[in-house]
Amino acid sequence: MASKLLRCMLTFAPVVMLSTANVQAQENTAVTKTSDILARDAYIIGQPQRIAPIPLEEMSPEARAEAEAFRSANAALSSNPTKPGEVPPMVSTMVRHPNLWRQHTAMAKEFFNGSISARDRELVVLTVAWLCQAPVEWGEHVSIGKRAGLSDEEIQRVKIGSSAADWNEHDRALIKAVEELQSDAMITDETWAILAKNY
Repeated sequence: MASKLLRCMLTFAPVVMLSTANVQAQENTAVTKTSDILARDAYIIGQPQRIAPIPLEEMSPEARAEAEAFRSANAALSSNPTKPGEVPPMVSTMVRHPNLWRQHTAMAKEFFNGSISARDRELVVLTVAWLCQAPVEWGEHVSIGKRAGLSDEEIQRVKIGSSAADWNEHDRALIKAVEELQSDAMITDETWAILAKNY
């Protein structure tokens, strides 16, 4: 189930993985990638919203209760501070369908309260967001990742992937597992064996 869900999240076009064999090639690719990121941001978040968030005062009582519950429980979660009485736009959009929102929240709680460390979880989430070219998810989880213990340098290194220098064996395997799931819907035995040392 988890691998199927992750595979569904990884259906976007793959990001070109950088080679550590040639530092100059990495730098050239990084420059190109920066322009690609700006274009992707403009494409994804530079367009008008298709489904607008609902203002709090226009929400149904059920939707408002869900929005208020999220706001009071997760005030520090989002990188976008909210004013009193307001909720993040993602929440005020999704509560148009309160039951769907509750199911999404239940799944998110499992991820946030699971048995792997918050740092490992955020390393995986950021890798997924980067490979999927998902600027909103990336933006939210950069701040969450920092609170989970990831350094600015590590977050930038996610953009290079498992081939980047300076990952420890475990972190490299986490990132490699996401890359393998995206490219082949299968974690290799080698990567699995490294992860199994801690899991």
